[in-house]
Amino acid sequence: MILLLLACSSPPECDTGTPTWDGEVRDLLITHCQACHAEDTPNRYGAPEGSSFDTEADAIAWADRIRVRVVEDQTMPPGGGMEADEIAAVEAWLDCVALTQE
Repeated sequence: MILLLLACSSPPECDTGTPTWDGEVRDLLITHCQACHAEDTPNRYGAPEGSSFDTEADAIAWADRIRVRVVEDQTMPPGGGMEADEIAAVEAWLDCVALTQE
């Protein structure tokens, strides 16, 4: 029984069905975030300097904040815009990224 409880509490494994940066996540962040979070955007509309998601490494550096603002609080992008399946894809990618960072 204890083994079963431990298995249920572990994070999901990355597998072939997990969204990838090149497969889905980059396009989602370009569509929904790049207006404020691109290195060369002319107006960041209050986004912190350096919070650019131009590359996977950039997004990984901000993964904790992306999780809070996009997945948990759903305050980004401002005014909404991400569908539930898009948020789920970002969350699955963040879960996978977290596993590789441990």
